[in-house]
Amino acid sequence: MNWQNQEKPIIVGAGIAGLSSALALAQKGISTLVLESRDHLEEVGAGVQLAPNATRLLKRWGVLDQLLDVGVKAKFLELRDGSSAKTLLHVDLQDISERRWHAPYITIHRADLQNVLYEKASNNPLIEIKLDEKVIAVSNETDDLAEILSDHQGVEQRLVTPLVIGCDGVWSKLRQFPPLNDQASFSGYIAWRATIDVDLLPKEFLSSFEDVKTVTAWMGPNNHLVAYPLKAGKSFNFVAITQGYNPGEVWSRDGDKNELFRHFKGWHPAIRNIFTLVDKWTFWPLFQMLPHRFTDNKFRVFVGDAAHGFLPFAAQGAAMAIEDSAALAEILSSEDMDLSSAMRLYSNIRTPRVAAVNKRGAFNRFVYHATGPVALARNFVMKIRPSENFMANLDWLYGYDSTGFAKNQ
Repeated sequence: MNWQNQEKPIIVGAGIAGLSSALALAQKGISTLVLESRDHLEEVGAGVQLAPNATRLLKRWGVLDQLLDVGVKAKFLELRDGSSAKTLLHVDLQDISERRWHAPYITIHRADLQNVLYEKASNNPLIEIKLDEKVIAVSNETDDLAEILSDHQGVEQRLVTPLVIGCDGVWSKLRQFPPLNDQASFSGYIAWRATIDVDLLPKEFLSSFEDVKTVTAWMGPNNHLVAYPLKAGKSFNFVAITQGYNPGEVWSRDGDKNELFRHFKGWHPAIRNIFTLVDKWTFWPLFQMLPHRFTDNKFRVFVGDAAHGFLPFAAQGAAMAIEDSAALAEILSSEDMDLSSAMRLYSNIRTPRVAAVNKRGAFNRFVYHATGPVALARNFVMKIRPSENFMANLDWLYGYDSTGFAKNQ
């Protein structure tokens, strides 16, 4: 497509997916307008893991160095048994990531990631960002243009564009507008989150690591706990995944620590003690956006959680949004196809990729939450299997380049 003679694409949502889409398109010389319903970008959320399939793209967009300033380049990966606290798998993640996949594995606070992306996008002349713009309707204006109605402080505005890029999250309004009428569904799982200053963690906890720059997952019956450093190593993020009830469409609320404690009955005391260190645990219901949908085949495409609403079992939610953005930009920059063909190609490329990552997440959930003989077999295999062989099975995931893949289609 030749975007020089058309209205610019409009991105709805200025989160990770929206800002990534704007930066990826700007790198291809395509101007965008970003509409964000909030009047400022709040520091919501907790930690994010960015694997090499995401960080190599962030490097191309010129933001990786800034992310490393506020995040952490992970040194090791460990999988541990929740009952015994014994280490089952120890991986030199930094060495393997840069040697096998030629990009780092980093952990970072979601707000820090968003702030770096926002600053980069705000300083790009091809990107215009408007805050406090609530999209209230989207429809066909003509065969070639969509009409967006937005509310800015009570004043209705009308915009037209050939392409609306939906980056408005798992409860996407753009997915709910006719004729799609899609709704997010509760997964049955809850993420309990807490961030603790490193200085407040017990010495025996910190001394259990070869290096505090370690991503650790403790596995146990029906639940698991993940921990990794944030804020340039000054704090630790803890995420406990349990089954739970549906509180409705809320991102975060204060959780009942006694309820969380009950989920981890029978776990090693050193792990249970972690839950007593924090007075406030946030309670995040995990929703999914099903079916996975990347386009309405008319004028809308979807990126990130608005397209697929990942569960965290593969730690790929943010990475998939970044991959989506890069692939979409590569396809839209092609002058050899019209917009309709580009939208179909985007969907055809991303659908199997997301399905494969989702399948890996389901496998991880089975392994992490195993009980009885299955858990014993898991522990035995992890103890005897070389870490290099274990990580080689992830070449398809971490070695994937969504830009290169889209370019070669």
